[in-house]
Amino acid sequence: MPDAIPAVDARAIEQARALTGLVIAGALYRLATLVVVAWVPYVRESGLGNIVFATRHRGVDLLVGALITALVCALDWRRALLTAVLVAISTLAVVALARRRLGGATGDVCGATAELGQLAALLAFAATTLR
Repeated sequence: MPDAIPAVDARAIEQARALTGLVIAGALYRLATLVVVAWVPYVRESGLGNIVFATRHRGVDLLVGALITALVCALDWRRALLTAVLVAISTLAVVALARRRLGGATGDVCGATAELGQLAALLAFAATTLR
């Protein structure tokens, strides 16, 4: 008689979902930073941000980042969709504030985009995990 199929450990499934959420969150909030670099003008004359914002390959970087993020989001597309919406909202809020107060982006704006995007992504996955 063949061996019985082992029971699936619910805790292992939850751990896998949590890891998937962290990977998707990381991809989405980093993509949000690429969006800022590609579409928002840099306003400082000096600083290390000039190196990033001055490159001619920003569009290519954004396209590659978007493709990689799409592949990662396919791991759990339903939760990734909600997460993407929340990260986009937080990114738009940071960009609107930066344009109004500074006239565009700085390195700190990119950092704020990343941090608030990460918070939004993690909150989205935490909210969808609690049922």
